[in-house]
Amino acid sequence: DVIPGGPVEVFGTTVAQNRLWAVGVAATALTGFSLFYTRTRTGIAMRAVADDQQAAQAQGISLNRMSALAWALAGVSAVCAGVLIADLAGVSGAISGYGLLVFPAVILGGLDSVAGAVAGGAGIGLLSSYTGGYVGGGLETVIPYVVLLAVLLVRPYGLFGQAEIERV
Repeated sequence: DVIPGGPVEVFGTTVAQNRLWAVGVAATALTGFSLFYTRTRTGIAMRAVADDQQAAQAQGISLNRMSALAWALAGVSAVCAGVLIADLAGVSGAISGYGLLVFPAVILGGLDSVAGAVAGGAGIGLLSSYTGGYVGGGLETVIPYVVLLAVLLVRPYGLFGQAEIERV
């Protein structure tokens, strides 16, 4: 174990330390990414490239540099998430289920909203847990996608995403 896993009492409830560490690391990473993308020149340049590559290139932003940085940040994020999840759930073939739950969580929250991704993750996590506990039968793996489809029929850009309007 990389993170200590002993029990600790929080607000009258016993929680494993590794769960608190995972929440703390995730909150710190999300806050850091949010600040990076909104407050630094490089983060704003990366958002500009993601929004309109030709306009960003016309402003002198290097597409290759921004793409390489995006892949590097994605790799570091994946390593951190993998270490945290492996420490919480153990390393086995069943760990792929976590990766499958990320997709509906992020799409449900909205691709352009960090807060939406967090809310979507919490919603999908609670929905899966409650479905598994009350209904069972393997339905907890299907219900996130059913809810995702239902929400996308009403709001195609997710719960917290913004509709893009392009005028030609």
